[in-house]
Amino acid sequence: MKLEKIYAKDINREVNPAVNASNLSEQTVAIEIGEYVFTDDIINNLYKVLSAIKDRTYSHNGMWISGYFGSGKSHFLKYIKYCLDPRFSALAMERLKQAVEERDPLQVPDSRSEVTVADCNELASWLLSAKVDAILFNIGSVHNVQGAHNRVFIDVFWNEFNRMRGYNSVNLALAQYFEKVLDDKGKFTEFKEKIAEMGFNWDEDCISLATTELDLVLETGKELVPTLTTDVIREKIATDTISLSVETFVAELKNHIARQDDNYRIVFLADEISQFIDNRAGLLLQLQQIVSDINLPCEGKAWVACTAQQDLSEIVSSCQINQTSDDYGKIMGRFQVQVSLKGTSTEYITQRRILEKTADASLALSKLYSQKKNAIEAQFNLPTGYRIFADSDDFINYYPFVPYQFTLMGNIFDSFVAIEFVNREVKGNERSIIKVTHSTAKDTKEQEVGDFISFDQFYNAMFSQGLSNKGTKAVAPAENVARAYTKPDFAMRVVHVLFMLCYMSEQHRMAFSASADNITTLLMQDIDCQKLTLKNDVQNVLDFLIANNIIRKETRSTIEVYSFYTEDEREVASTIKSQTVDADSRATVITNIYKEYLAPSNRENFCNTSFNVAVSIMDKMLYGGSADIKVNFVFESQVEDVNQYAFTYGRDGLIFYMADLYRESGDLKNIFHWYCQVEKYLRIQTQSETRSRTNAEFRAQANALYRDKIVPRFREMFDKGVIISDGNIVESITIKGKERYRAAVQRHLGDVYPSASLVTSSVFPTTTDALRQKINRPIDANEYGPLNPINEAEKAVKNYIDRQGGVDVVLPDVVATFLKRPYGWSDLATIYVVNELVRRRIYEFAYNNNSNVDRSVVAANIVREKNKFTIKPARAISRDLVNSFTAAWKDIFNVQTVPGGTDAIEIYNACKERLAQKMQNEQQLLNEISAFPFAESLQRVVAKLTEWQAVRDYSAFFQKVVTDHAEAKALMDEGKVVREFCDDQLNAYKDCCLFARENEANWEDLDAEAKSAADEFREILTDRTPMRTMPAYRQKLRLLRAKLDEVRNRLREEIRTAYQETEQQIINFAAEQSVPYTSNIENVILTKTQSQSIANLKLNRNTDDYYAAQTGRIISAANTASEPTPNPNGGGSIPTPPPTPTPRVKNVRLSTRSTSKLTTSQDVDNYLANLRAQLMRHIDNGEEIIVM
Repeated sequence: MKLEKIYAKDINREVNPAVNASNLSEQTVAIEIGEYVFTDDIINNLYKVLSAIKDRTYSHNGMWISGYFGSGKSHFLKYIKYCLDPRFSALAMERLKQAVEERDPLQVPDSRSEVTVADCNELASWLLSAKVDAILFNIGSVHNVQGAHNRVFIDVFWNEFNRMRGYNSVNLALAQYFEKVLDDKGKFTEFKEKIAEMGFNWDEDCISLATTELDLVLETGKELVPTLTTDVIREKIATDTISLSVETFVAELKNHIARQDDNYRIVFLADEISQFIDNRAGLLLQLQQIVSDINLPCEGKAWVACTAQQDLSEIVSSCQINQTSDDYGKIMGRFQVQVSLKGTSTEYITQRRILEKTADASLALSKLYSQKKNAIEAQFNLPTGYRIFADSDDFINYYPFVPYQFTLMGNIFDSFVAIEFVNREVKGNERSIIKVTHSTAKDTKEQEVGDFISFDQFYNAMFSQGLSNKGTKAVAPAENVARAYTKPDFAMRVVHVLFMLCYMSEQHRMAFSASADNITTLLMQDIDCQKLTLKNDVQNVLDFLIANNIIRKETRSTIEVYSFYTEDEREVASTIKSQTVDADSRATVITNIYKEYLAPSNRENFCNTSFNVAVSIMDKMLYGGSADIKVNFVFESQVEDVNQYAFTYGRDGLIFYMADLYRESGDLKNIFHWYCQVEKYLRIQTQSETRSRTNAEFRAQANALYRDKIVPRFREMFDKGVIISDGNIVESITIKGKERYRAAVQRHLGDVYPSASLVTSSVFPTTTDALRQKINRPIDANEYGPLNPINEAEKAVKNYIDRQGGVDVVLPDVVATFLKRPYGWSDLATIYVVNELVRRRIYEFAYNNNSNVDRSVVAANIVREKNKFTIKPARAISRDLVNSFTAAWKDIFNVQTVPGGTDAIEIYNACKERLAQKMQNEQQLLNEISAFPFAESLQRVVAKLTEWQAVRDYSAFFQKVVTDHAEAKALMDEGKVVREFCDDQLNAYKDCCLFARENEANWEDLDAEAKSAADEFREILTDRTPMRTMPAYRQKLRLLRAKLDEVRNRLREEIRTAYQETEQQIINFAAEQSVPYTSNIENVILTKTQSQSIANLKLNRNTDDYYAAQTGRIISAANTASEPTPNPNGGGSIPTPPPTPTPRVKNVRLSTRSTSKLTTSQDVDNYLANLRAQLMRHIDNGEEIIVM
């Protein structure tokens, strides 16, 4: 018999563990009621909910139904609707009654059911007489996503209430102001019929009609209800405007309930409330207000039942509502009926929905169990906590599955969720177990009775398709390897079992390990098979997977268990293995070891010289560039004999030879190679936390090898290796570590630079400052006599320069030559030796092709600009020329001594320095007075000094000064006179020039005598020798300044008189006009008399503009005072008192330009008549005028 025949229900039928709230098709209702599995908890909780709705004994009518995803809460909520809905109530209550009978504690001792058949009959009886509207909806599917956040629940509950009443569930205003009004008048059905006659279906088209045909809708409604105020509701419907609040909703609900009989109830069944609320406290508080406010007005007849994945306290906490707050207590108190569906009866539900057997099958299976009981117990040897069949009934209920499989599969689901191998909604819950069991039962329906479902068969299409991409990627490599096995189908079964076991949580793997015995048990299908043979087959697959780096074998408590490489571990291990380790990578690691152990440096000091050291390890340069010596750490060599190696390659520098030791350490080379592969791999940037953890494990393992094996072995090799210096094996150095390295380097430097000791005495400078001091020290007449002959270092340098054939030698060539072997001198030492030869007058320096270089210039530049220095034989200088120069210099500059001592070069350099300083001083003064005519003398002085300074050759310089003696003497004397004049009288001279320029326009107002003095004074502006006539200029300055002050004072007095007289006229005019006037004449006079310009003072005597401005203001004030006064009490202005009207005073300008020439008296009369006419027009208008 096929397994398909043993099931009481068609195994090929659709079994959808998920519930759709809106699906009330006949087939769906039949399945969801007929296959609903009642556990004790479900019976008790269902009765609690239904009796609460019936009895009205709670003060707040909220129900909270909680359970994690897949626990059956949506099915439970829908079953409540089935019980309450008169269409389905009889069938639903009958199923409940059957369940109560089946779980009667008197018949089933372990039953926890608290409901009796009498309780069910009482409920069913009440439901027959009661009218209950059960409104079931998924809150996430029906809420208005465009609606206001602060009224979400009112919006949803009211719309669903309207849907239940037959109104639309979208436009609240349309429902309340139109549909409900028609319904209340008994005209709603008739209205729908009229709309249907027009070709529309109101239930389907109402929203589009209210949008596009609203006038037609309202007119049709008004025909049926003439009192309908269409003008008022039109705008409300068009904009869906309604007073929406908990109060208005409760009032509407109360009004609806009041029209029903006493047994009426209305229940809102809201599914997935917690997912919708999430952590939004405002939404939760909205919900609690609805539940709070409907109880009393609705007399306990209205209920709100909600399902959630968290219990109520959890969602309150997720909304961050503190337990000590008032809101916490309100929310917890509103939902007095709380139901928790833990989903603990997964196996029982699965047995009832999927595995229930026919009567014949039950008999056959009972017989089979009796026959195979001992074999079953022997074959299914399971870990503690996982069971097989307890008895015959247990066997019938589970077959062809085994009880342990459900526990194990639940643990796998939970573990896979935690590591994101499946969707988080899966878990080991009722829905998932039902789905995989049903899928597996369908897949195996063609097997024969007697076979068992092996655990690998759970890994079917349903299971594998439920894997996430991450889960699929984790098992894919193993599946690929299994396909290459000689028995791929069997290998795939092993892989799938391993995959499920190995990725369980640590806790579950400890309880059910992936051992060969357990894997064999999980693959058991035929109870009579040879288990040892099956185990051998399993072991062969396991070995194959190990060989292909899919799994690893570990020992736990003497048991060999297998674990999958995680995807990341497998990828990392593969990536590490693929890393190509070149010599550079290995050299990098060894370099790090020796940098710490030996502290090598790229500079080494020997005999006061710092040498550049190139260090290479396995041909990788640690320190490279231009080097004086090379140090090489050799680990690999094609020449196996060290003596032969020293002879062939040894003269290339200092060699630490460890090739023999490295060649013989095979184990070290292997672990060192793997470590280098890891190091190379770990340089790759990681992006995920998982990869970082995996990398950390490999890093820890590699670091342990590095610390414990690699570093000690390489240090030991260095301490025991052979030292080769300049081709010779050195055996005298027996110390270790840093000391060994430093001693070898010093020994090698001594071998390469034996002449370095020539410059080690204290007289040789070791710093740049010390070298400068040596160069700058004065030359003593007896310093280089017979008592101080040329030394060995000087001889070596002199011999080198002389060998160059008499050509100029550049200093860098000398320095470079004596840096090389066998000398090894520092730059400072070589420069010092060359400078000593220059001081001995054997050679001389040229700097930038200038042969006469002051020693201070040499000291300042020779180190950093040595490439600009050349060395040539010293030239002789005539003593007579030097003496003639000295005499001329003293006379020209009127000094007693010449700087520089007795040495001709020193004299040249010192005089050139003095000359440069004098040029700078004279040029500075010349820049200051260049605008003055007397600057010409100083220009000639500067020109002469510049001419001398341009002479570079010291002999030519000496000769030039001697030749120019007389001319230069006269020029310097003139220059001295100019400087003394500038020092003593330059400021007075500038004052005179400034006075002459500023008063150029004022001379014409002086008398004849003063004008003559002014003409003489102005000559100062062009005088080339003002130093001779400055007293006369200063005297004339005092005379002219006094004369100009007299003219200014006279003009200022005239200004004062004119403005005072004008001011009096203005005061009189203001009095005539009866206008207050405040005089500010002193400030005006002060402003007008401040100018130093005589021309300006003359102009300031005219007061016309001042008079016009002041009288204009007075006239304006007078005109303002004569305007009518507004009446504060209204009725127009108060008339001005009648006595004599005061004429308005006005400033006027006349058109005085003639249009033709005036040549006769008649022309004059006509011109004057025109002026008269202009004046009379103003007077005839009653105006008093002032002509501007």
